[in-house]
Amino acid sequence: MDLLKKISSFIYNLEIRQNYSLNASSFLRKRILDFPTTIEIILHQFQEGVCINLTNYMERVKKRVPTPSAFTQARAKVKPAFFRELAQQAYFSYFQSPRLLWKGYTLVGVDGSTLNLPPFEKVKEHFGVFSKTNNGPAKVLGRLIVAYDCLNHYLFGSQLSTLKDNEQDMSIKLLNRERFPAKTIFLFDRGFFSQWYIQKLIEDGRFFCMRISSVGNFVKEFLDSGSSDKIVEWTPCKLDSFTKRDIQPKKLKVRLLRFALPGGGEELLATNLYDTSYKAEDIYQLYGLRWGVEEGIKKCKTRMKIEMFGARTLHGIYQELYAHRLVMNIVSIMGMETQERLENELPESRKYSYIYNWFNAFRLVRKNLYDLLHYKRRDRLLNQIIEQMEVSPVAVVPNRKFSRQTNLKGNRYRHNTYSKQV
Repeated sequence: MDLLKKISSFIYNLEIRQNYSLNASSFLRKRILDFPTTIEIILHQFQEGVCINLTNYMERVKKRVPTPSAFTQARAKVKPAFFRELAQQAYFSYFQSPRLLWKGYTLVGVDGSTLNLPPFEKVKEHFGVFSKTNNGPAKVLGRLIVAYDCLNHYLFGSQLSTLKDNEQDMSIKLLNRERFPAKTIFLFDRGFFSQWYIQKLIEDGRFFCMRISSVGNFVKEFLDSGSSDKIVEWTPCKLDSFTKRDIQPKKLKVRLLRFALPGGGEELLATNLYDTSYKAEDIYQLYGLRWGVEEGIKKCKTRMKIEMFGARTLHGIYQELYAHRLVMNIVSIMGMETQERLENELPESRKYSYIYNWFNAFRLVRKNLYDLLHYKRRDRLLNQIIEQMEVSPVAVVPNRKFSRQTNLKGNRYRHNTYSKQV
C-alpha cells in the first residue's frame, strides 16, 4: 500500500524533520529517542499507559527502554503540525481505494462530543475545570467536532476546543480547513439546526441533510400544511446570529420532509437536494446513514481509547489527536480493500450482507504498525493482515433497534491515576 511507504518516507525525511522540530538543534545528537522513534511511539498510542507502551515498543525495536522523562523531553521537540501533515498523507490513498458511495456521493457525518482531558495545570488553564470533587481529580472536558465518512470509516478531520465554543462555529472552521470529495453530502443532527448555519452551507456550495426541530414559524407552517415533502422559502428572522458572524441574511430555498417514526412522533428533515429524483424514502434512508458518525466517535473513545492520553500538555494532546486520526485512516483504507474482497468472495445466497470487523482490524494494525512501516516485504505482510481481517466479518442485520440509555452516570473514561502519565 502506497500510504505506508509515504508515511515511512515522511517520518525519515531529514528536511521535514528539521521543518517540524522545535528548533534547528533538536535531534542532532545521536540518542535512543531520535525523531523517527519518538514519532512511532506516539503513533502506537498509550492504551496501556506510557511506561508499558515504551517498554513494549522498545523491546520490539531491540533498544534500551528510556525513562518517561526522556520521552517527555523528546516529544516536546516535535511540533503537533507534523502529525497533522502526516495524517494528510492518507488523503490520496483514500481516493484511490474502493470506496462505498450513496448514489455517487460521499456521505460525511458531522457531529460533536466531549473528551476527557488530563487534568494538569496547562490543560486546566486552557480548557477550564468542568467539575471538581474533594477526594478526586478535577474533571477537564474539551469539545470535539469530527467530519467522518459514514460508509468507509474515514476521518477527514477533527477540531478540539473548549466547552465555551459553539459546535456550529467549530464545524464551519473544520469544513473550511479540510478537503472533501467534490460530490459530498454532509449529514447533521438537529443540534446544528439554525438559519445562519443552513445559509452558510448553501452559500459554500455544500449539499446537506439535517434533522430539524419544530421550532420556527416556517416549520410550523409546513406542518400545518399537511404536506410531507415540500420546498419552501425561508425568510430569516433571528438576525443576531447573522450579525455576530458578519453574514448578510438572505431568503433560503429549503426542502422540508417529515416522516412518522415507528415508536410514535415525527422526524423532520431539511435538505437542499431539491431534485425530485431523490424521493422522500431516499432522503429518509440517507439521514439514517448518519449513524455512522456516531459509531466513529464510539470507535475513537471505546476502541482506540483516545482519552487515554500519554501527555500532560496541550502540545502532546494535539500530537495524539492527529496520531489517532492517522491510525484510524490506515485501518479504514485497509478495510476498504478487505470489504471489496468480502463482496467478491462471499456467496450470493447469503442471508445477510457482511462487513469486516473494525475492532479486529484496528488491533492487527496497531500490533503490526512497526513492521508495516519498516518491513522490506511490506506488501506481503499487508496481504497477510488483510487475509486475517477477512476471517471475522460481521453480519449486517437490517432493522435492528436498541433503546436509548439516558440515565448513564459518572465518567467511565476517567483515569484512576495520572502518576504514570507523561
